Amino acid sequence: MIFVDFLVGTYTKHNSLGIYRLSVANDQLGDAELVVKSSSPSYLARHEDLIFSTYSDSTMGGIRMFRQGKLIAESLSYGKGPSHISYSHALKMVFTANYSKGELRTYLVKGDFLELHEVMPLGEKSHAHQIFYHAKLNRVLVCDLGLDQILLFKINRKRHLSLDLIVQLPTKSGPRHLVVCHKEHRIYCVAELSNQVFVYNYKNRYLYEPYSTISDEVALDQQASAIRLYGDDLYVSNRGNENSIAHFKTTKDGLSYVNSYDTLGKHPRDFNLSPNGNYLVVGNLESDNLVLFRRLSNGALEFLDQKDCLEPTAILF
Repeated sequence: MIFVDFLVGTYTKHNSLGIYRLSVANDQLGDAELVVKSSSPSYLARHEDLIFSTYSDSTMGGIRMFRQGKLIAESLSYGKGPSHISYSHALKMVFTANYSKGELRTYLVKGDFLELHEVMPLGEKSHAHQIFYHAKLNRVLVCDLGLDQILLFKINRKRHLSLDLIVQLPTKSGPRHLVVCHKEHRIYCVAELSNQVFVYNYKNRYLYEPYSTISDEVALDQQASAIRLYGDDLYVSNRGNENSIAHFKTTKDGLSYVNSYDTLGKHPRDFNLSPNGNYLVVGNLESDNLVLFRRLSNGALEFLDQKDCLEPTAILF
């Protein structure tokens, strides 16, 4: 029996209560089990038995750290919470990007404690949407939807950030999330507003022509969202009139479009691949369901199962 479990972050605007756990066994999804009760843990990170989550309620926002379902530390302030959170075990640091405040924050993890380390405002037009540390590149990468920029930061011995590189994308493209292929020296970035994937070679400082993620490039009410890379297979989710996973192959010239797959729900805000690459799980926010696909050897997706899950916003294996 192949068994793998994953976590689901959610909004708690309606009936969701927090973070849920599900399993995949015999090509089927198990029932959603509430493992952490919290307000709008919309994005997640974890290491061993620790879970890190974003937090937002009617007045406060920030991050929380849990062990075995119990809250052990938090750092909150007035205003909306961050949109993205990541953790680096090598640095013992948590990173957050705050879309509403247009700022980055870093935290030091000291045992069962969180220490706010640095606050970095990015300007009035900023809508920081993603942040994470890439060990092989030795940089902290940020997507800023408001500034239409990909930002790369150096990190010094005192674990402070300094800006190293700005990749300027077209106005109102809206970079949301990115993935890195260090072997190819490439960044693949999905742009929410233009529904495109941008490919940037950071060794040659070369930006390729963008690739559309949707079948109808003039479609209204479309928002690209998540992006994942496994081997030479790149996947992007689309929300709106077209709710789909677009599949590309990476090539020496950039990308080659392969196919698109219906997510069998509405508003696929996030999806993720199992560590072995055998499964892909999509969270459809507005239809309150998760959909399980088998990933075939050529990267194609095959529907297996679906399950009810309230307000899914993040999938984390």
